[in-house]
Amino acid sequence: MKVLLIEDEEQSAKKLEGYLKALDSSITILSVLSSVRESVEYLQSKSEPDLIFLDVQLADGDSFKIFDKVRCEAFIIFVTAYDQHSLQAFDLNTVSYLLKPFDQDGVSRALKKYYRMRGKQKAESFQSRFVVKKGSNFFTLSSSDIAYFIKQNVLYLVTRSGDKFLYDSSLGSLEKQLDSEYFFRISRGCIVNYECIKSFKPYTSHRYLLDLNLMSQDDLIVSQSRAALFKKWIKK
Repeated sequence: MKVLLIEDEEQSAKKLEGYLKALDSSITILSVLSSVRESVEYLQSKSEPDLIFLDVQLADGDSFKIFDKVRCEAFIIFVTAYDQHSLQAFDLNTVSYLLKPFDQDGVSRALKKYYRMRGKQKAESFQSRFVVKKGSNFFTLSSSDIAYFIKQNVLYLVTRSGDKFLYDSSLGSLEKQLDSEYFFRISRGCIVNYECIKSFKPYTSHRYLLDLNLMSQDDLIVSQSRAALFKKWIKK
């Protein structure tokens, strides 16, 4: 997750950066900015962050002026010693309002609210319905019916009941369409549903062999290059 800090108090910025890294190791702090001018220049020239922690009052003025000059779709958590700007803040893509002096628990609550809002937003864009064919018959499936996708010369969709269907797509495309809370690409040739994993155990060369809660003829192996990410994902 890419986070931008816009805060002109050095100690406050350092404290916030430390809390964020302690709370979520996946967070990357893109930059720490201290003025409206710097922030406008950054947002006009760099890729957009996922989340901005934004001090309301900056060295060169009110931070709301940033959004008079740039369009930004990132979620925002406002950080300030005052609450009189709260109504104005909620005209933007606001997650929460963090009052100074803040502590790690306060930052944690704000992050959790962001995760909920982000999850709701993402859920609206995920593919949830699938159509497969066997013989001359078409069958409709929901994403929750799917156990895994596996590439074996051609791509197959395997259901939780063990049915196996040819599926006309690519794993790269499916990876973008499926909800990453439930589906994970364990190797170049397989995407698996979290709810179908009963257990996993060490295999060879820092890989893992999955044991699924369904009958399957396929060995699902987490590749060495995906093993560390898999362990992080499965613990979420």
